[in-house]
Amino acid sequence: MTSSLPRPVATASIALIAMLGAFFISIAPTGAAQQSRVVFGPEVFARTGNGPVSVWTRAFNVPPNVSAPFTLTVLVGSAKDASLTLNGLEVVGKTDFKKTAQITKTVALSQSNTLEISLSGQAGTAITVSINGVINLGDLTQARTGHTATLMADGSVLIAGGDGPAGVGMSAERFSAVNLTFSPTEVPGRRLMADRLVLEDL
Repeated sequence: MTSSLPRPVATASIALIAMLGAFFISIAPTGAAQQSRVVFGPEVFARTGNGPVSVWTRAFNVPPNVSAPFTLTVLVGSAKDASLTLNGLEVVGKTDFKKTAQITKTVALSQSNTLEISLSGQAGTAITVSINGVINLGDLTQARTGHTATLMADGSVLIAGGDGPAGVGMSAERFSAVNLTFSPTEVPGRRLMADRLVLEDL
């Protein structure tokens, strides 16, 4: 296992490290925190003429790290005659558009999904549709402050050292941007330096 002196990091990477560093300060491992993530839209569906009903079909996938509950939101606008079908099942009917300016419903999604929107009315009639899920963001395996956060070549973040319970100063863990979880990791000789190091083959 080898290491090198700190490398220049792109501005975007520096911003990511700063954000993660601020987020990780004094976090105790008390359970995953849910955060909302968009899986579809928001997309505006608007009629351009006064002819028959307009129909749109959209296919979308749910990322592997996003899970239920999934929430469908429709901004009604001036629409009075529309319906939404999700994976062959009508989830929003015409009567829903006569009740409120915003429709919110919990829906079931598969990994691959098909959404069909039907809309009637005058030219310019439009609705906005979006679907959100949640991600379960894992917590640090050990609470710590004053640690370093280093963006690695594979996109993960190395969290090392800091102050906290006994042994934290000699420990490290890695945050996976794919799974959104932390896992303990080893460093050369169990010696953690104050400066950030990019570890080539950790």
